[in-house]
Amino acid sequence: MGKNGTPPMSVAETAPRLLLPGMTHYGDDSEFWASSPRLKYIHDYALARGMNPWAVLAATLCRAAACIPPTIKTPAFRGAQSPLNMYAVTVAPSGGGKTMARKVAGEIIPDMLNATIAEPASGEGVIAMFAMRVPLPAKEAGGARGRTVLACRNMRAFVAIDEITKLGALSSRQGSTLTGTLLTAWSGGDLSNWTASEEKRLSVPDGAYSIGMCAGSQLAKLGVIVSKEDEGLPQRFLYAEAEAPAEPAGTPPPEGGFGFDVAKLRDASPSADQLDRVYNDSSVTLPIRELSYPDGVKPLVEQNAELPLKTIDAHTVLTCIRTAGILAVMEQRDGHEYEVTRDDWKRAAYIVRHSRMVRDRCIAAGAAERRRQRKKTMKERAEDGEAVATALAGDAIIEFLKRRDVTTAASAKGYGRYGTTSRTIRNGISTNYRIVCGKVLDDLVLAGRLGTVALDDRETTLYYLKQ
Repeated sequence: MGKNGTPPMSVAETAPRLLLPGMTHYGDDSEFWASSPRLKYIHDYALARGMNPWAVLAATLCRAAACIPPTIKTPAFRGAQSPLNMYAVTVAPSGGGKTMARKVAGEIIPDMLNATIAEPASGEGVIAMFAMRVPLPAKEAGGARGRTVLACRNMRAFVAIDEITKLGALSSRQGSTLTGTLLTAWSGGDLSNWTASEEKRLSVPDGAYSIGMCAGSQLAKLGVIVSKEDEGLPQRFLYAEAEAPAEPAGTPPPEGGFGFDVAKLRDASPSADQLDRVYNDSSVTLPIRELSYPDGVKPLVEQNAELPLKTIDAHTVLTCIRTAGILAVMEQRDGHEYEVTRDDWKRAAYIVRHSRMVRDRCIAAGAAERRRQRKKTMKERAEDGEAVATALAGDAIIEFLKRRDVTTAASAKGYGRYGTTSRTIRNGISTNYRIVCGKVLDDLVLAGRLGTVALDDRETTLYYLKQ
């Protein structure tokens, strides 16, 4: 029972609500992929390359997010305006197509407007993808003394990680700021590397950058990010399976191009001079172009805020908002370039729904694998322990018989002159070895180290130590 004796909420009641009033999900995946020329192109292109369309879609969304100017934001449905930054993880066994899916997405969106593409090893590395210091001109105050000022290296960055375990290893280093920086970057907040030396100090202003990140993970390794649920890391990812699809591969690629002209985004981007001024003067702001969303989105956001969502679902609705925004920008509708339609929202809701299903399936499978490994380890330890106990028990039995001088049938003590019973031997050795005593006695007899005598007048076997 729940609080005050009320029935506990069901799983369905605690799941995020993503559909707008009067909206239903697509009947199946084929209906979803056919709902937009952009989605159909991604689907057909992925199959032509033998890739899973969901993994290619996730990577494509992340590449598009890095291309979209940081000045294009969602409305402040709850809190502040949000950038369209996007993270995704593609899941498959080793060699299952995780990295290749990202490369295929690179063929779909080859031009990323000179975005920095890297795999940063630290939080400072993430910041350095966007910011740098440049010499102050000599004619300006302090320039002659070699002073430097902050400047924008690049407003766009795409983080490519082949294996999520590398992110885990880098994040676990003592003093690492990588996880915290990636969390802040997803939210579009201020990034800073504050050091005592001004010449080494870097910072990136809020809203002056766009970032996309796509990582690959084997199923059993997904815990690298899932284990950081309390920090908010797994909440910030889309999840997609990357294993080869059931559909036949080798089909011809779709005709024509993807249709997303990233060059049009260049005109909507802030200039280098604008960005440099923002970097060095906190009073300067960039002009924001806010996306418009269907009327039902804000009430849906408020409704979800009242639900007892699981921690891992905390950013599900915001992820849906961003996904719908990216889909709308990729459509590039003349005169409505920054308008998110109900169809965009429906597609985004289906993508996020699929992501949650993949995530939960992976978490469950990972937990089952960890249980299997624990049982295997316990069994191996038990077997190792039994092997050690068997070896030690053999030594203990030999020492016990030596102490009793049970070396031949003629000189044996215990039952007259014949030998010693297994019960006497068991009681004479450590309790740690008694459970394997019978087996060890048989092994010692087979090895020729012990001899046996069967008494005629009783069903008793006596053991003695052979010389």
